[in-house]
Amino acid sequence: MYGAQSLSSQVSIPTADTTSGRPHDSDRRAWRRTPSISAAAASRTASVSSSTRDDYVHDVAALFSLVKSREPGKPVFLLGHSAGGVVACLYALEHQRELAGLICESFAHEVPAPDFALAVFKGVSHVAPHARILHLKNELFSRDAAVVRAMNEDPLIAHETQATKTMAAMVRADERLKKEFPNITLPVLILHGTADQATKPSGSQHFYDSAGSTDKTLKLYEGHYHDLLNDVGKETVMAEILAWISAREAGRAVGL
Repeated sequence: MYGAQSLSSQVSIPTADTTSGRPHDSDRRAWRRTPSISAAAASRTASVSSSTRDDYVHDVAALFSLVKSREPGKPVFLLGHSAGGVVACLYALEHQRELAGLICESFAHEVPAPDFALAVFKGVSHVAPHARILHLKNELFSRDAAVVRAMNEDPLIAHETQATKTMAAMVRADERLKKEFPNITLPVLILHGTADQATKPSGSQHFYDSAGSTDKTLKLYEGHYHDLLNDVGKETVMAEILAWISAREAGRAVGL
């Protein structure tokens, strides 16, 4: 499962059959109902609107059940983009035995807002949960002009902002994950662009350093923006994700 625009969260579940190129996706609530920029984007984009983090974790559980019913017996890998990476981590903490691996792309951990502002978000969310407080320019998501143009012309996301309730949920999830990263022991692949201005590469580095898994990989893409799967050079990123999944599947086949 994948996820994210403007701190959107998307989750996608690629099964072990990496040759089909058809992961099962959960798009963020009420976002990107228009045709996606590409097949990769369709499996990537889910937002956190004003729902709580538990709503999104429940959505992942529902999608997981659907995938298992459609792909019985196949190992399942969970991919979360941006805030979708946060949701994927929260789900993985409670369901590690069900997953063959976890992939976090442009992980929205340690989001780039001052600590004071993040504390304010939590307080304001109780008073004005639907107040819109965070807007990120689409130009921050990709160096591909065609992708940015498509985003700017999409009426569902062109002027998207995030609600205080969303940001407060992100802060609380951030606080929990900082404590519980060592409890994540399944195989983990973490991807981030070094020029990402929407989320911090340091957040992905912290996840890598803290995760309890003995099988963990961090890949930092020099000069890449936030939306790795829609940025210049996306083919390399996609190929490395598929190679990582294939290697874990081969290891499972021989009992490693």
